[in-house]
Amino acid sequence: MPQFSPEQMAKAQSLATAIAAKIRANPGLAARIQARGDHAFLKDSEVKFRQQMEFRNSPARQPGVVEFGSMLLRTARDFPELHRAMALPSATLSEAELDLHQLALDASGIVSGEGDIIGTGKYEQLDPGWALALLHHWATLIGVYSTASFGTTPVRIKLSGPLKIALVGDWGTGVWDDEGLVCPAVQVMEQIVRLKPDITIHLGDVYYSGTTGEEQENYLANWLSPSPYNFSLNSNHEMYDGGNGYFSVLLQDPRFAAQAGTSYFSIETDGFVILGLDTAYYDTSSLLLDGALTDAAQQQFIANTNTSGKKIMVLTHHNGLPLDGSAPTTPLWSQVMASLAPRVPDYWYWGHLHSGIVYSSTAYGDKTRARCLGHGALPTSVPGDLMRGGKLLPLVEYLANTPLQSTNPDQGNRVMNGFALLTLNGSTIREEFYNQAGVVDYSVPAAP
Repeated sequence: MPQFSPEQMAKAQSLATAIAAKIRANPGLAARIQARGDHAFLKDSEVKFRQQMEFRNSPARQPGVVEFGSMLLRTARDFPELHRAMALPSATLSEAELDLHQLALDASGIVSGEGDIIGTGKYEQLDPGWALALLHHWATLIGVYSTASFGTTPVRIKLSGPLKIALVGDWGTGVWDDEGLVCPAVQVMEQIVRLKPDITIHLGDVYYSGTTGEEQENYLANWLSPSPYNFSLNSNHEMYDGGNGYFSVLLQDPRFAAQAGTSYFSIETDGFVILGLDTAYYDTSSLLLDGALTDAAQQQFIANTNTSGKKIMVLTHHNGLPLDGSAPTTPLWSQVMASLAPRVPDYWYWGHLHSGIVYSSTAYGDKTRARCLGHGALPTSVPGDLMRGGKLLPLVEYLANTPLQSTNPDQGNRVMNGFALLTLNGSTIREEFYNQAGVVDYSVPAAP
């Protein structure tokens, strides 16, 4: 199992010590975390991780996520005092089992059904940085440090004429050594700069935990979009640090002045109302992975938005559909639909899942066209869960699956990252899905 760098270990030990000390002073805090489902979630993640390492597909919608699958083992090994204080379950995964798969992990990695790469490289599923995200999250939950205040003064911007809008999700990796290649975040931003959109919107996630330093170094230092209007959504990874970096650093940057320090907003064009929503701040699911739209402030904001005679476009960090696009059963889907009723979104774009996907336009009565844009920068591959017999599932029209151009065998499973460019002209929309090399992999002609 990969080791922390000295800098990471110092941060992790400081967090683990602070969390354990606070729990010893108030044992009920550990019970609060367990009641949220985190203990069960980590056990589920370990089961899923083991299945993927053994090249066994996990059943559709099996609980847990692979990136947290080694956390019970890591906390027991690196932070035993914290492991005991929180009464975390014992790990059933062992380092000996990881050693059995080391050759595959050190090469191009094992691809999970969701397309994530179980490998030891930067931002792959065994990267120790994900443990820092978990520790930051627990520190926030028990009040080791405070959570940023939620803004309630959203902007309503009106713009006329044809508009180009760049949408990119899960882009906040910063500049990192991608084994000889220019890292995806840099290449994606170069293409956005080249296209000169009128509006650029990030769908959320700055890694690992959206700390003040990460928001500056991994996001703002590399945000070169020439757009006069820049927006950024809140996300689970940015809430792991209590949203402090997101609200106090990112949204205070002059380039994001149009957003006025609030995590949700509306943009009204000649034919569309675009609603950028915060689905992370009030999420109570384990590791904030489900997303939620339950707060009165945003619900009132939506209710007060005049959508008459215009199409509705919803932007969120969290996904409204399961990865495979099957029947919408996520709580977030229901919450968004209830907030907009009797209307439904004509378009809904999200990130969170690290793939680029266009779901079938005939799904759900041809009402909501759903798209996933979570492939902005993290290393990603083809999700086996979207394939059947070598072909895309019927509900998937497009999947970002252009192989990464590399002669390095360690990158053999990778596909190109990317983003979307929307051109709005009155009530028509043209969608173009670019890869990091600036090639349009897929486009949807202007639709009324």
